[in-house]
Amino acid sequence: MAANGSSGGRQLMVVSGRRPEGHAELIKVCWLQVTGSKKVERGNSYEIKFNISSTEDFSGWNGLPLFLMAKIGAKGKSIWKKIKPLEQTTPGNTFDIPKPEEEFIVKIPDGKGDEELFFGLYEIWSNKWKKGLLIDHATVKEVSEPN
Repeated sequence: MAANGSSGGRQLMVVSGRRPEGHAELIKVCWLQVTGSKKVERGNSYEIKFNISSTEDFSGWNGLPLFLMAKIGAKGKSIWKKIKPLEQTTPGNTFDIPKPEEEFIVKIPDGKGDEELFFGLYEIWSNKWKKGLLIDHATVKEVSEPN
């Protein structure tokens, strides 16, 4: 998984390095783009989640909606889901986004073709500075068909 921060095509003094605890820390970002990919099997459904927490200086995130994206193959059609904004949390408490009531499940069509699922977490439209977010990991888990 890669964590990227940018603004108008410029690399910022954004630090998205690894902390000793294993988290990627977003010290100061204007745009958030966290992406990853995973080999999947056609005909199955997958749930995508990001495990995150905050630091003491968490700010700028309140009220800003986040978006999840998934697509099959690098040139596939993107599926977007808007999720609830992050709210102030107790620093160090980890949680998954999206929340259970907002689950993001992607159905991989049957047939031949690319079997790489590309996914991401985004906040790129507000053009506001944000900081204090820790991203521990992303999970792509096979799930049963929704009823």
